[in-house]
Amino acid sequence: IAPQVYAAAGTLATVKQGVQKLFNSASVAVVCPRDGMMGAAYVDTLTTDDDVGMSSALLSYTWGYKVASVVNALERWVAKADYQPERTYIWICALCLNQHRMRQAKTPAELQNEFGPRVLRIGMLLPMLEPWNNPLYITRAWCLYELFTAISKRRQVQINVILTEAEENSFFRSIDTDGYACINAAFTNVNSALATAQEPADLAAIREWVTSTPGGFETLDQTVRGHMERWFTAHGTVRTSLRRRSGSLSVRSGSSGSISARSGSAVDQLPGQTDMRILNHLNDGTMPEDEVPTDDADYNHIVLNPMVRHESFL
Repeated sequence: IAPQVYAAAGTLATVKQGVQKLFNSASVAVVCPRDGMMGAAYVDTLTTDDDVGMSSALLSYTWGYKVASVVNALERWVAKADYQPERTYIWICALCLNQHRMRQAKTPAELQNEFGPRVLRIGMLLPMLEPWNNPLYITRAWCLYELFTAISKRRQVQINVILTEAEENSFFRSIDTDGYACINAAFTNVNSALATAQEPADLAAIREWVTSTPGGFETLDQTVRGHMERWFTAHGTVRTSLRRRSGSLSVRSGSSGSISARSGSAVDQLPGQTDMRILNHLNDGTMPEDEVPTDDADYNHIVLNPMVRHESFL
């Protein structure tokens, strides 16, 4: 993450403000290397290896997110995935697309030809959800389009959901308090037919593309909803399994079968180093059924054993 982005995180509320007040002004007097005209993408102003390189992942997010939140979520993902921060490069539309040329309308075919090959080349999509249980993400046409496209190409594209520290803690507290019903409640309102976009032309192109696909809006909604519910359930389940093993979890009786910690904040009552190591593997966003064996016996026991993996679906 370039130093200028860190500066924006401290002074600007949202990504949209960053584009309007910092990133565009920094690139307006730079010649675009793609069309030779004045006005370039912000990424074209960066030159050092610590600031720019071949993309490691593509961020799927909204411009309404705070810059500080985006930075926090990305830094946590990089750390948990054990990547080298100075050599992990994230494709972010606000920084990598030439915002001085973004008023040109696109057809549905142009839309798909632009995004599809890009996400395939990069090979990893990072959907960022905030707040996790009422995400702005699922109300935005671009976000739903990007995620649906990546899900349809799962053999070629990894999808790693990322959260800020505050949102991950909020998710764990909800699991501890309300059980897994909170996950279904969070994504029951996915409705791509009502999704919005900043540019009317983009929204029209996305809607036309969706209606041209089998099942249209309903299929998109079901696909996105199912993926999000599986991701959050899988990660909550493994965490619950680990805490059961450590003895820090008890199960309340009742029809809901919800879970509760015996003492202290559930978010902070995680097991020791072994279980933290397993959580670090899991929190890279990969679904448990997609994990592969490692030389870590404890990790293999929790993640690769279906009976253990699902024992906490309460």
